Amino acid sequence: MRPAARPHRHRPWLPLGAHARLAASCLLVGALAPWPLKADPSPGAVVMAQLHRIAQDAYDRPEESLQSLEQWRAAWTLPWTPALQAAYDFNRAQALLFGSRYDEALAQAETLRPSAEAHRLLVHALVSDRQGRQAQAEQLAQQALEALPPACAVAAETHIDTRSERRADSELLRRSVAEGCDLRAIWLALRLIARGHDGRGAYALSLGLAQRSLRLARALQDRPMIALSLGTLTLAQDRNDQLEAARHNLGLALQEAQGDEGALARVKVFESILAANHEDRSGQLRGLNEALDLALKARAWHLAALIRTNLADGLMKSGHPAEALALAREALPVLTQLQDLRLERRTRNNLAVALILTRQFEAARQELQRLEQLRSRAHTPQHTGDELRELGEAWAEVGQWQEALRTFHEERALDAQTQDGRREEQRKALRLKYDSEHSQASLQLLQRDRELTDRQLGNSRLAERLGMALALLLSLTLALLVLLLAKVRSARRQLEARQTQLRTQSERDPLTQLANRRSFLGLMAQQAPEQFQGGLLMVDIDQFKAINDQHGHAVGDSVICDIARRLSQVVREQDLVVRWGGEEFLVCMPDISPAQLSLLAQRVLRSLAEPAVASAAGPLQVRVSIGCAHFPLATAQQPMPWEKAVSWVDMALYAAKQRGRARAVSIQHTTADSPEAQQSIEADFEAACLDGRVQLQEWRLSD
Repeated sequence: MRPAARPHRHRPWLPLGAHARLAASCLLVGALAPWPLKADPSPGAVVMAQLHRIAQDAYDRPEESLQSLEQWRAAWTLPWTPALQAAYDFNRAQALLFGSRYDEALAQAETLRPSAEAHRLLVHALVSDRQGRQAQAEQLAQQALEALPPACAVAAETHIDTRSERRADSELLRRSVAEGCDLRAIWLALRLIARGHDGRGAYALSLGLAQRSLRLARALQDRPMIALSLGTLTLAQDRNDQLEAARHNLGLALQEAQGDEGALARVKVFESILAANHEDRSGQLRGLNEALDLALKARAWHLAALIRTNLADGLMKSGHPAEALALAREALPVLTQLQDLRLERRTRNNLAVALILTRQFEAARQELQRLEQLRSRAHTPQHTGDELRELGEAWAEVGQWQEALRTFHEERALDAQTQDGRREEQRKALRLKYDSEHSQASLQLLQRDRELTDRQLGNSRLAERLGMALALLLSLTLALLVLLLAKVRSARRQLEARQTQLRTQSERDPLTQLANRRSFLGLMAQQAPEQFQGGLLMVDIDQFKAINDQHGHAVGDSVICDIARRLSQVVREQDLVVRWGGEEFLVCMPDISPAQLSLLAQRVLRSLAEPAVASAAGPLQVRVSIGCAHFPLATAQQPMPWEKAVSWVDMALYAAKQRGRARAVSIQHTTADSPEAQQSIEADFEAACLDGRVQLQEWRLSD
């Protein structure tokens, strides 16, 4: 039985009515906080919890939430303090932005007093996040933490290591709650910053923030917040290869969410994501279907739209595009009404892929135009790369090769940009580590210098009375100086060695230890910029996505490493082998003849195919496709810069893929005797091959 065969109940977008009036009438006795703070919470903490729950309900029912806030304020009979005013303004601003009334939300934030600057900045951060400006949201959230009062700022610290520090941290958080610190606002800021770290692939940093968020939720003793924090921690631990801990925390999240259908639905979404990360499609779809039922029972329309989007994605990957199309269309009106740009973008991408797979090409192109408008308003390279990869695979699956090739090139260029950003983040982390070690060594040297000075002063006083001991003390002092100088020289040598290692690592691929693009660019900088001379050979592993899908990324990495090792062994010693990106390699041979290049291409094709690659999943038969050419190209002898030369070799590789893979294709001749002729060939390479403007030579593995 297919997992999507179940009927999907649709409930209308309900206006404000009896539900909101009932909630407002129960506010003063804490009905909107089903698990109130324990241990005799202060009245201020109870009020904070009530306002927070009303504002969070606005995620699914913004108009009801706003009216509940107004009724809560009208029913309040105690003195209206500045702290209460700030809490009300902040939570009302949240409710407004969930209703996509961004200008009103920002105007509400500007009414906050100067003492609530952190709350004002956080409202701006939440608006930026809702509109898809992730980098700006992260920056504003960081500024909000920096604007916290000193008594509350310590609650945002993330480095808690030892057991004694954790006990002190728990006591500190309890005092913060008693002193009126808004830990929920800090919790929101930490989650925004963690989302930015996830987008850049800095998973270790986001794990630390997830742990701090969980400690804040537990300090508040708010079970829905604890469940959501545990779910976030589950995914962070899974990204950091802590699968057992992730599954344990997922079980704890399910326990905490019992009794709250909305919270339980969110935890079920986390459960489905964990299953999808480990290729458990049935577990993913089962979790999403259960989450959808719970969200509809809880009248969580926005959450239900999110679940339908995830469910559509899972159904497409399970081979049910028509059912995925129906779900995406069901989710889209809610997201459009709420102006949730980030989720609308995901849904429209799923909708476009489903339309392609069901061969509704014109409708798919119209949907892609709307998707491009959303990308221009909120550009996140990682999400755009995932979208382009899914679209390219869909175009290829239905045989639309021109669309697939264009999407493939866009995704590869974006992937290179993303990889450069991640490498820069890694270099910054290494630089910070080495700077910290160097500073620690300097502090130790300063302490030793201070100790030495004290000893010298003591020796001077003793010299007045003990002349005979002066020689011994001077000898000891000289020995200490020699030892310190030796240690200083050793520390300097170690620092220089680490700097050299860092420079070397920046030009090597961390997985295969091959040269990377930076190394290749350095080589190209030594050539004449207007004309590349020599041979280029581009290798791509066939059906590599299937290897990852069937056996996991660990096996995929071992296949890439084995192919890299074989490729390095089969080429000449003076040739440069570059990991060009993903499963693609580039070999640069500045001083090779056309005949030698042809022989090398055939040798590479055979050597990479046999023997089978040994892996944890057993022997794998791996095949590759190759594109190559010698420049300047024969006959035309038209000069060509290296960037264009790489593009021509890439077109030869694509021709090898189109002709059935497991083969090498070489560009032998071209009639292009001018830049205009080159551009004409590049615009439609297949047509140029058919009408004789480009002559190719092909070697198959079976030849």
